[in-house]
Amino acid sequence: MDMLLQKTAETTIVWPEEADSVAIRGTFSNDKKLWWKETIPLMRAVDVPRYSVTLALGPGRYEFKFILNGSDWRISSDRYD
Repeated sequence: MDMLLQKTAETTIVWPEEADSVAIRGTFSNDKKLWWKETIPLMRAVDVPRYSVTLALGPGRYEFKFILNGSDWRISSDRYD
């Protein structure tokens, strides 16, 4: 099936704590060779210690980790269904 024909849904990923910088890496690409290699930065909210990014994702299950301050890898207990 043509990947362009698959439906996507906007999914917002949030890190709700203070950090100098926040990014994610995971299994977002259709190309498995790129899994865990592409860094996606999260944007900091103006008035609160909250970072977020909204991605258009196709159907399926995705795995990812947060990267705080460039090198501190973390997971979240939140689920993004």
